[in-house]
Amino acid sequence: IAITSQEFSEIIYKKKFIYEKNPHIAIGVSGGVDSVALLILMNNWVKKHKGSLTVVHFDHKIRKHSSLDAEFVQNLSIRLGVNCKILKWSGSTPTSSLMKKAREQRYDKILNYCKSKNIITLMTAHHLEDSLETYLMRKSRKYSTLGLAGIPTFNNRGSIQIFRPLLNIKKDRLIQTCLRHKFTWVEDLSNNNKEYERVRVRHEVKKLSEEKKNKIISNLKCSIRNNNEVEEKLSAFFCKNLQFKEFGEFTLNKEKLLKLSHKLQVEVLKKILVTCSG
Repeated sequence: IAITSQEFSEIIYKKKFIYEKNPHIAIGVSGGVDSVALLILMNNWVKKHKGSLTVVHFDHKIRKHSSLDAEFVQNLSIRLGVNCKILKWSGSTPTSSLMKKAREQRYDKILNYCKSKNIITLMTAHHLEDSLETYLMRKSRKYSTLGLAGIPTFNNRGSIQIFRPLLNIKKDRLIQTCLRHKFTWVEDLSNNNKEYERVRVRHEVKKLSEEKKNKIISNLKCSIRNNNEVEEKLSAFFCKNLQFKEFGEFTLNKEKLLKLSHKLQVEVLKKILVTCSG
């Protein structure tokens, strides 16, 4: 079933998205079905809120015909009447950890562009299956507690908030949304390259029965709820019992720390170490 404008507005509201008056929002658009669906839905939403959109596309130059994807996104933006900025890979193509480095440069370039235009929100089109894949990848690496979750709905990179409104939506519904509005999309051939871990996990998930898949989704949602509870307890503890100075000096109330469960004591120390190390 396609996502209606009303349903999408309700999703935005329930996610408690904070935005400025006459919001100016950037959307990362690859040209794939997920980002095209998000662009269609956000274009309707932003008009009702008297705001504006900027489509941002990163041409990584890794694939032979990547410039055609950039051209597709540009034409799509013209059709919808929204601003479009094409950013390009700089420097030589790395010979190792290609996907990781491409993702890092994509985010860096897009976030720097947003800052230069005073855009405070970047939206991406990650959906339920993306979050599920991340969860399974982390589980295979024996992540625990706060590390064992999918993709976050919100996170901040400097002054920019990254918002992923579609994390509870299955990809089938995004496909139906594009079809309903008569929009085409491009297929990324790297999505079939099993050299990449995410692609291998994606293919394994496709083999699962609906019952098995729903059980994993249920486990993911349970893990997210548990994580939120732990985060709330950590925040409450830090507000009352932590002092910190410049250069990574943290002071804890030891007596209060030892009153926490062993599990929470570990999470307190992990959070401090991660924060201190950057």
